[in-house]
Parts: sequence; C-alpha cells; structure tokens
Amino acid sequence: MLLACSGTYAQLDSILIEFTGIVSNNHIKLDWTLKGGYQCDGTIIQRSTDGISFENIGEIIGICGSSNKDEYYSYTDEEPVSNLVNQYRLILGNYGESRIITKSFYLFENSSVLIFPNPSKDVVNIVIDNPSRKNCLFNLYDGFGNELLFIDQREELYILNKGGLKAGVYFYRIVIDDKINSGRILFQ
Repeated sequence: MLLACSGTYAQLDSILIEFTGIVSNNHIKLDWTLKGGYQCDGTIIQRSTDGISFENIGEIIGICGSSNKDEYYSYTDEEPVSNLVNQYRLILGNYGESRIITKSFYLFENSSVLIFPNPSKDVVNIVIDNPSRKNCLFNLYDGFGNELLFIDQREELYILNKGGLKAGVYFYRIVIDDKINSGRILFQ
C-alpha cells in the first residue's frame, strides 16, 4: 500500500526506525531503516552546512519500503564538505522531511591538528586527529612562555574561548603518543 499524505517530523519518526551517519575513509555513510508497512515514492538525500539551505546529493528512485518488513537503506556521501559540520536529511516521498542528523568531517592533509578560525575574536576550534581517543596533552602559552592553560583529555575537539585573554599571539603545544604539534593562535 503506497500512502500519500503530507508529512511531519513526528510522523516520520514513527516511520523511520533509524537514521544515522558514520565518518569513514573520507566519506560519510548514511544508514536508515523504513518501518515495515510503510512505502514511499522515492527518497531524496540532502546535505547542508548551515542547517537552512539544503542541496540534493542523492536519490533513490521508485517505491521504497515494504508492505510487510523493515527495509534498510544506505547512501555514501563521497564528497562531504571538509572542516565543517555536514547536516543530512531525507525526503521520503509524500511523507516529507526527516529529522536532521549532523556529522563533523575534518580533513587532515599535512597536519594532525586543525585550528579555525585563526585569527579569532572570541572562540577557536581545535580539532585533533585522534579517532582512537588516545591521551592528549594541550598547553597554551603567552608570548613570554608562561603556561596559561593545560588540558589532559582524550577528545578530538577542543573549543578555546578567549575569555580573559588579551588580543595577541598565543602559542600551543599538543602531545599525543610522544608526537608534538605546535603553532600559534591569534586572538584579535
């Protein structure tokens, strides 16, 4: 039975058993399962980096779902937008738009650390290539070599707030497995 009705998020939450994404090998793989008993006329996969403007990046043509069993689907975004949050949603035929899922995708080219924006007026994102969540030491120093901040964590993303720091150049050092990365952060 193919249903034709206008959709809402609540309705789609009861139709979509799951909608997830995973970053793997410079791609983002999306997986979803349509609950048995529901069918739709095609599926459009959309991506956004601002949560407002979505573009179509893929499509499943024809009838989706099954009248009697759950149906699993997968789509791989071969070209996610690097160093930004990628937001995805599905348009399930006549049911409408799914909820949005977000996946951060960072592309480390010549370094295992990304710092942006740099310079910054108030907040700096520090992304460390640390998928296995190894122990990571982060130090921030002023221009005289005085340690201003020490963080010992296993996270991949640090958000550094300017807080009480004055405008100027600061130096960081990141140590993971005896590998040292260092550089400058400029607060305006």
